[in-house]
Formats: sequence, C-alpha cells, structure tokens
Amino acid sequence: MAQSMKPSSGSKLSDSVAKLIELTQKSTITWNALSPDSIPLTGQDYEQVEGAYEADYSKLRMHLYKRSYKSMQRRPRLFISAFQDELYAVRVEEVILEHVDTLGNVLYRFPELDSLNNLFSAVQYASGGRDLIDALLQAT
Repeated sequence: MAQSMKPSSGSKLSDSVAKLIELTQKSTITWNALSPDSIPLTGQDYEQVEGAYEADYSKLRMHLYKRSYKSMQRRPRLFISAFQDELYAVRVEEVILEHVDTLGNVLYRFPELDSLNNLFSAVQYASGGRDLIDALLQAT
C-alpha cells in the first residue's frame, strides 16, 4: 500500500511540487503520456482517469494523473424543526502524483495539495499544449 506523509510536512511537500513545476517548465523533466487504462481504478462509482503522464527524474519514476468519481454527500434539510439528511451526488476530481517502481507499483502517493493542479496544467502544456499554441501563433 502506498504511504502518504502527514499534513504537518505540507511546506516541504508544496516546495517539492513547486520544484517539479519549475523543472517541467524548463523542460528538465519530460513527461510522457500514458494510457489512462494503465492506471488502476479504486472501485469508486463512475470512476475515470484522464490525462495520465509518466516521468523519470534522478532515477525516480513518477505517475501524474487526474481521477474523477461520483461521491454521495449528505446535506441537512429542515422539516418542521426536525433534521433529515438528503443525499446528493457530486463529481470529485483529484490530481494524483505517485512515485512508482519500474513495474508501476506505487511506492508513495503525495497527499492532496492544491499545487498538484498547477503541476498537472504545467505537464499538459509541456506535453503538447506548447506545441499547439506555438503552431497556431506561427500560422499565417
């Protein structure tokens, strides 16, 4: 099972994600697209993986992907001074960064960090968005 660090080390984790963004923007790290089917699902309702990437850096292999699934949430509802819970479905999206071995086994999964969304955007841009934008701007 993958290990996650405690939230108390959040600054160090955020700094490491910021460094990954910087190295991605400088093309020091090259991310290669993976088939979303290569990422194992967890069994959540209506789960899907989109935009999966892999990179090797300093003898470490990383997987980065966006996963979404349906989650049922409870919302209190007032009926004549008595509360009843109302269930409603929400779509949850999360960006996941993992350190994996050569077989794809997860060695470490980063905890949820807002900066992972920025990393995902940087990787998408570096993996194809940059070329598309440059081509469009150079078109006459």
